[in-house]
Amino acid sequence: MNSYGLILAGGKGTRMNDVLPKVAQKILGKEFINFVYDALSDAGIQNIYPIVGYKKDIVLACRDFDTHFVQEEQLGTGHAVQMAYDELYDKEGLCFVIAGDQPLITSESIKSVINAHIANENDLTLLTAERPNPYGYGRIIRNGNEVVRIVEETDCTEEEKLINEVNISTFCFDNKKLFNYIKQLKFENAQEELYLTDVLEIFKKEKLRVEAIKALTYEETVGISNKKDLAIATDFLKKEINNKHMDNGVTLIDPNNTYIGPDVTIGKGAIVYPGSVIEGSVSIGENCLIQSSYIIDSNIGDNVTVGPFAHIRQNSELGNNIRVGNFVEIKKSQLADGVKAAHLTYLGDSEIENKVNIGCGTITVNYDGKNKHKTLIGEGAFIGSNVNLIAPINIGKNSIIAAGSTITKDVPADALAIARERETIKTEYNKK
Repeated sequence: MNSYGLILAGGKGTRMNDVLPKVAQKILGKEFINFVYDALSDAGIQNIYPIVGYKKDIVLACRDFDTHFVQEEQLGTGHAVQMAYDELYDKEGLCFVIAGDQPLITSESIKSVINAHIANENDLTLLTAERPNPYGYGRIIRNGNEVVRIVEETDCTEEEKLINEVNISTFCFDNKKLFNYIKQLKFENAQEELYLTDVLEIFKKEKLRVEAIKALTYEETVGISNKKDLAIATDFLKKEINNKHMDNGVTLIDPNNTYIGPDVTIGKGAIVYPGSVIEGSVSIGENCLIQSSYIIDSNIGDNVTVGPFAHIRQNSELGNNIRVGNFVEIKKSQLADGVKAAHLTYLGDSEIENKVNIGCGTITVNYDGKNKHKTLIGEGAFIGSNVNLIAPINIGKNSIIAAGSTITKDVPADALAIARERETIKTEYNKK
């Protein structure tokens, strides 16, 4: 069966009180919209499209979306879905519609809705949740097991406000039937918006089959409206992730003060000290030691020591048996097996072969004010302390760079390069 996913991502998120649109906010280094997108993809949704509006360029920069739709005016969830009409109205299959501010949603709950939708031949299947404090959420109005309608908070009677079962803006529609009726929505509510939930009433009038499925867990259904919600969600997800790593054989010295993103893998026997932040797409091998350091979008082999206070930046590749010491920064570089950079070093845009030793204070000078350039260091080279390597440059195999040198020309294999002023001592100069 063909499947389509629409992520409602056009709102401003006023209560976040932030310059970013809500769905571009992050938890442990990952944007809300990317959590939702990945959950849909993992659940088997084939075609996923965001519907953007407020600061759309920021939202679209979160990932490379194949297609998107634009809601120029934010006139409600129903109006947002209408933006996809021309593209999807005649497509067979199912359409999964979800709010982009639900980063904790799981693919398992999405699959449960899809499975029920297909097995029971539903025309609409919605995901609901029981909330102890339902304020701000649309209430599910039932007649026994039958879902009658959804009433938004602003339109609820006092009696309806007491209902705890709520809508979480997650729906699975028969695609053609959704777009057959979506244009019938009217601005007949206190907010003067088109609510997607009103499609339910149209479906009921047309005697179409509607079913509600409760989410597998309460926590995953939490929509994030403000910074307090964000802190709660971050703490919840951090514990879930850290527990998973500990179950897989990773030692976290202080899980409460260790921040690991959802797309990070860490091998058995690794030890991670508190104060470490590991975000983005990161792979860390077995028996590594991560000491109070920051790693983002990089891959690290086995038996690697990082830190304390090191920074491994995007697109870095570290092999096995490497030492990256305190206050070392690595950016967009490849370090082969056995490389050692013990302290106070910057390695940017570099390719460093096996068993190279990088002395304290070494800098690959990769930026000329306009362009970035590469540094190549051959196997077994020894780079002395306080060395500047002015890229583009190639340091040959088994060569030695004397401490304190600024190297501007390629160095051949097995050579010694010295580039510094001859030492001059003027005796009793200070007395004069």
